[in-house]
Amino acid sequence: MTNGFEKLGLSEKILKAIKDLGYENPSPIQEQAIPMVMQGHDIIGQAKTGTGKTMAFGIPAVEAVDPADDSLQVMVLCPTRELAVQVAGELKKVSKHKKGIKTLAIYGGQSISIQLKAIERGVQIIAGTPGRVIDHIERGTIKLDSLKLVILDEADEMLNMGFRDDIEKILAGASSERQTVFFSATMPKEIMNLSKRFQKKRQTGGKGRGQKPHSRRHRAVIYKGKIIRQDSDAFKASGHTFAKAFADIHEH
Repeated sequence: MTNGFEKLGLSEKILKAIKDLGYENPSPIQEQAIPMVMQGHDIIGQAKTGTGKTMAFGIPAVEAVDPADDSLQVMVLCPTRELAVQVAGELKKVSKHKKGIKTLAIYGGQSISIQLKAIERGVQIIAGTPGRVIDHIERGTIKLDSLKLVILDEADEMLNMGFRDDIEKILAGASSERQTVFFSATMPKEIMNLSKRFQKKRQTGGKGRGQKPHSRRHRAVIYKGKIIRQDSDAFKASGHTFAKAFADIHEH
């Protein structure tokens, strides 16, 4: 039987893990978000709990990790320790057959010495609460310069809980080359402001030896089954900005 995830361009190791988990077909948010995140786009996915959002960012996150590199490559910011533990557990399941990937949940309420020992051994993926991540950054135990991908899970909840300053500090300190992905049940103005500041539309190209082929990186929103790209011809023709275009669709 054909697995619906096969059409998303995933590696055999990830497909095997998905099969082990019993998943046969991607949910709508997974079908839309996974290819876009794997292509390097900065996206905002509107998805509530129970829609499969963890796998929507977790699968491409694991695909992005180089197991031979022990440096921190992916960070998922979560509003609560319960969600951080849950996300870390799901990513461990996805990376089951991609040997060498180490995932760690970090959060307040757990002895920081336990986390320090794990970090010293090398972890490529961290799922953590903003406050505890900041603690580690200030201690110098977490370095952000090697990050490829930063994900905000339940971004609206983190803002509601007062984590905006911590989130901005983390995003500002991360590599400028990173990819930034937001998942949120709602789209308040604060989310759009974070997007404007920290998500990018970037174009790179090169023909010389050792350079990557011409590629584009876009900023987009996934909303009610629609993928809305900032650079689309429709947007350009209408003169809409990213936030305005989203607002128009949100009102339909």
